[in-house]
Amino acid sequence: MNFRYRIAALTGGVALVALAGACNPDLNVTNPNAPDVSRAVSSPGDVRNLIGSSYNTIYYAMQGPGAEPVPGVALGVMGDNITMAYGNFGARFNGQEPRLAYNNSSSAGDGTVASRPYDLIYGALGSANDGLKAISNGVKVAVSATATDETPQMQAFAWLIQGMALSWEGLLYDRGFIQDEATTGTPSLSGYKDVLAASLTKFDKAIAAAAGKTWQVSTEFTPGISLNADRLGRMANTLAARTMVLGARTAAENTATNWTKVLAYAEKGISTGSTPFNLQVTGDGGTKWYDHMKYYVNSESWVRVDQRLIQLLDPTQPVVYTSTTPPPKATSADARLTTDFNYVPTIPYDPARGVYFFSQWQHIRYFQHSFESDSELTGDMPYVLAAENDLMIAEALVRTNGDKARAATLINKTRVGRGNLPALTGASSTNDLLAAIFYERDIELLNSGAGQGWMDRRRIDTSLTYGTIPIGNTWGFRGGSGLQKGTPRHLPLPAKELETLGLPVYTYGGNAPNPIFPEM
Repeated sequence: MNFRYRIAALTGGVALVALAGACNPDLNVTNPNAPDVSRAVSSPGDVRNLIGSSYNTIYYAMQGPGAEPVPGVALGVMGDNITMAYGNFGARFNGQEPRLAYNNSSSAGDGTVASRPYDLIYGALGSANDGLKAISNGVKVAVSATATDETPQMQAFAWLIQGMALSWEGLLYDRGFIQDEATTGTPSLSGYKDVLAASLTKFDKAIAAAAGKTWQVSTEFTPGISLNADRLGRMANTLAARTMVLGARTAAENTATNWTKVLAYAEKGISTGSTPFNLQVTGDGGTKWYDHMKYYVNSESWVRVDQRLIQLLDPTQPVVYTSTTPPPKATSADARLTTDFNYVPTIPYDPARGVYFFSQWQHIRYFQHSFESDSELTGDMPYVLAAENDLMIAEALVRTNGDKARAATLINKTRVGRGNLPALTGASSTNDLLAAIFYERDIELLNSGAGQGWMDRRRIDTSLTYGTIPIGNTWGFRGGSGLQKGTPRHLPLPAKELETLGLPVYTYGGNAPNPIFPEM
């Protein structure tokens, strides 16, 4: 199977929400190929499979399906975490310097960066909503009518998936539709802050439904995680904290984040308890479960680590190439330069496209999943590491004037444990602790969850001064801010959706004027 050129046929739920028709009654049409929802969710097994499969759908919305690993690659180059000069996956034009406006066109190849996850988000949300509606109508969830009742765990799982879908919608886009099983009438568009707030209510429902229970969600739906009630609650807590942390679009919004609430969520997250765990799936070789971001990003012939990160690891390195003459090979006190990165003497990119794309470093932490590996599309593929939850606790402690010694201990788990760097202590300054947190988020979390680096960079700017830490911290702000000037801080609604809704097509980035959130 030549997976690099195969587009997977993905199916969402039976009720992939027809937003255009809902918002414009004149556009309602009947799809003769779509099953009647009332028939498709009338049996215990149907409802079970509908809810269970929606987790696969929202996973793909985040990590990228088929031959379209969107939005991970495009967001990675926009955040200067990875670099690629090829035109695939929205990399070249969204990594252009100076930045171009995102090409929000229904006919553009890069249009899938916004449209593909958008479709999958609402596919997952529609399936979860339909399953919950069936449960509220009295349908028992089970393998069959005579099998063990799985309604409690599948109901909690559906609330979790609703939270994940609304969270990803609010993290990626400037606005969206808030829908659940109780929605009636015509939905209206809401700004990203309201969408993110709605996701928290769903995570809270999942947390409450799992509290004190002993049930288990079938591992057929969650390969890579054994999701009992306790773990589902911890997963929901981490994702809620992550939603709050990464939802900020600016440094001002980041300061305004309710860090006390972030701490409350993260304290009950996946890095806590007797057995910390990652949110991950186990690759099945490309049949149903795979991470196409890792498939390409860990392959030296396609994607490289952005020079900004190499300069963090070795401050003597340039933050960006300015000619075709390579710098000396980087060295670092951080052991991860050896364990997680690989030096490649050659650069595959055409200099005519811009030497700022250049890098001689490959990320190899998840190489087993790469198409250059003999075991491609297999192994555990984390999209939220337990370390990310630890770093959220640490950041919340620092930002709420909490226990700095505990924050330092949490940072040191990867800083010292994997990086072999000098330990921080409670006597470290606030700036040094924050600098170390963002350093760990750049290096330790690299290529785990799609868009994480881009979302981190949009919530900082030059008004924040990070002190010097032992590794050195020049904090390569390419372009003078957390994100390069002109980089979109969120995506617009896809052009095809706007056209269907009869709304003006707009975009972000470059010097593009925008009628929705002009300050962004």
